[in-house]
Amino acid sequence: MTSQRTKAVKTAAELALALKVDISDLESVLEKLVRARLLRPVERAEATGRAYELAHEYLIAEIALSPEAMTRKETEELIQQEVKNWQRFGTLVAADKLALIDRNRDALRQYRKTCYLLT
Repeated sequence: MTSQRTKAVKTAAELALALKVDISDLESVLEKLVRARLLRPVERAEATGRAYELAHEYLIAEIALSPEAMTRKETEELIQQEVKNWQRFGTLVAADKLALIDRNRDALRQYRKTCYLLT
């Protein structure tokens, strides 16, 4: 899900990268979740391969994220959007957004380090 608590569309490769798991292991789990009607396969124009989203809006309400996780998620989404803006328009990150990213830099690093240690 997104930081705005909406359904996010992610490919198996994106999910495997985020979860630090082998994509071949993840694909069987994704298929089981599709058969259980918890995930829904969707088409995403810029994606190659199959993409997925939660099948039901009510599932978002059941996902509890800590305030730290929400802040991290918002910061990651901001970085992704700013990279896209730079690639498409050549724009630089605004000072207020850069300050927000900088304030959350340690939390992002700690999260990445924790993910690495879990693998």
